[in-house]
Amino acid sequence: MKKIAFYFLLFLSLNSFSQKFYGIVLDRDTKEPVIGASVYFDNTTIGTSTDVNGEFSIDKKHIIKTPLVVSFMGYIPIQDTDPSANKKLIFYLSKSNNLLEEAIINTNDGWTRKIKMKEFLKHFLGDTENGRACKIVNKKDVLLRFNKARKKLTAEAVVPIIIMNPKLGFIISVQLKKFEVNYSFISKNNKRRVFYNTYYTSTNFYKSIDDSSKILQRRNKTYKGSRLHFMRALSKNKLLKNGYKLSEVSEHQTSYKIPVSPKRYINIRKLDSSSVQVQLEKKLHLIYKTGKHSTVESLVDEFFINSFGNHSPKSKVLFSGDLGNQRMGDTLPLDFYTPD
Repeated sequence: MKKIAFYFLLFLSLNSFSQKFYGIVLDRDTKEPVIGASVYFDNTTIGTSTDVNGEFSIDKKHIIKTPLVVSFMGYIPIQDTDPSANKKLIFYLSKSNNLLEEAIINTNDGWTRKIKMKEFLKHFLGDTENGRACKIVNKKDVLLRFNKARKKLTAEAVVPIIIMNPKLGFIISVQLKKFEVNYSFISKNNKRRVFYNTYYTSTNFYKSIDDSSKILQRRNKTYKGSRLHFMRALSKNKLLKNGYKLSEVSEHQTSYKIPVSPKRYINIRKLDSSSVQVQLEKKLHLIYKTGKHSTVESLVDEFFINSFGNHSPKSKVLFSGDLGNQRMGDTLPLDFYTPD
């Protein structure tokens, strides 16, 4: 009975918070309305498109602190990191000069486009069951380059990359900012490629296209043991309670020592009601209760996590193992919740 009362109160608290964000999107040069521009809170399902007058309205029912993104094909995307609620917002989009030149597209860099696209899909969408099931609708809009000297594959797109994720029931619109894959070894015939690391940044908007019970179960299964799940558990200082065991990584990273208490190497300081500061003193090995093995390492003295599991700076917190293998195909929006 107490659990039912708790979940009822939680439901009321989540739904009693509501903010309205509204405004207009204009062309900076002509001051004419931009029709069909995307306006959304990054990494969520919360967003909309501008109407025939360039206007938009979003009801935000969750306390998610993430930038409001405004984008449209042929324009430079902009972000408002602290948009004002219940006050008219005016955004001016500037036309983009970042056009993909034919000469660049046809550059012979030693890899065929087929090879580059195969590697891009593997490291961007992921090589998991969810990742392999994903499809990019507009692959032709992705410009791929390979640098033979640096053994590096890069990608960019001047329009949002549209991903169909049938396993999790989402269409994801991705405004790719940066993508690179680095290799430690590539054979002369290009058939053997040893992956070293990958890094990408983007703004993402999720649209649910399937909320069936089967899809919801798969989302819950994907969530458990994910980076989002780990960061939420870490922010609340409840790693052990959420099924994670920690141990030290040996000097040569070939073995792991006996489990240790999170308090020994992790310091968490609450900043306000919705964010914490985390200090990770050394690289740690993680074992999730389902048997997933990963490592986590911070390249900065401290990083930050809000109550929804969004951490920053993302590029400075490195994962390997199962958590390191997760890509766009295994991601869930920040406004995702599970019953427990």
